[in-house]
Amino acid sequence: MLATAGLILSACVIFSHGTTTQTNITGQPWNIEEPRNTVRDLPLNCLDLQQDGMTANGIYTIYPYTDHPNTPVLVLCDQETDGGGWTVIQNRYDGSENFYRSWVEYSEGFGNLEEEHYLGNDLISVLTDQAVNEMRVDMEGLDGVTAYAHYQAFDVNAEHYYQLSIFNYNGTAGDALIYDHNGQYFSTFDEDHDSYNSGNCAEEYNGAWWYNECADSDLNGLYEGGFYWDTFAFLKKSKMMIRPYSRVAACTGGLHYIQDRAAHLQR
Repeated sequence: MLATAGLILSACVIFSHGTTTQTNITGQPWNIEEPRNTVRDLPLNCLDLQQDGMTANGIYTIYPYTDHPNTPVLVLCDQETDGGGWTVIQNRYDGSENFYRSWVEYSEGFGNLEEEHYLGNDLISVLTDQAVNEMRVDMEGLDGVTAYAHYQAFDVNAEHYYQLSIFNYNGTAGDALIYDHNGQYFSTFDEDHDSYNSGNCAEEYNGAWWYNECADSDLNGLYEGGFYWDTFAFLKKSKMMIRPYSRVAACTGGLHYIQDRAAHLQR
């Protein structure tokens, strides 16, 4: 328990002599700069595209791989919601795409960018390695009511089974990620990395997620009955989006949560 509390506390932002260092849940540093692909000043993400004048929603080409800077990747950009600059990493709205997929499929991504899809954990990890990323989830319940959840820091670590680091919630949907899922590894039906000793959460929920034992939310769960955000509703739609976050706030505003969580773990 104390070790877990230490991991949570390790996500604080440290201010020193005008510089800022931030670490994710594994203690690795988060880059808080906003880099660009330096080969031809190519866009790394949808925020770069927006700053280059691409202000309409749509499918665009980015060049996110710093080790292969000329490799193009197609992504869906939301350039309108909450200031725009968002790279869409997951989109569901009608149940037409099967989200009960294997580890390899979730690593590589699947679906159609114009329709339902998951961008892929490998690429999501590359994008979150570029800089501190914020994440926004827009969702709609079965009753048609809409809400959103916003997190000021979001990271997926490919070297640790796509381990999730996420902090500082605000929004209207309630937080259904930090308490139960922060620090968890990604799991699928064929790669069980959850904390549930009596089974496989991905199999039981017919999905794939950062399961604990098992889930306060599951945006990749079975569309009818397993697709939900616990503090809001069972869902009809969800859209997960990320963008570089240039303002440092992983402790500011979130410190009380971290202290409360650490105290809870020590009881």
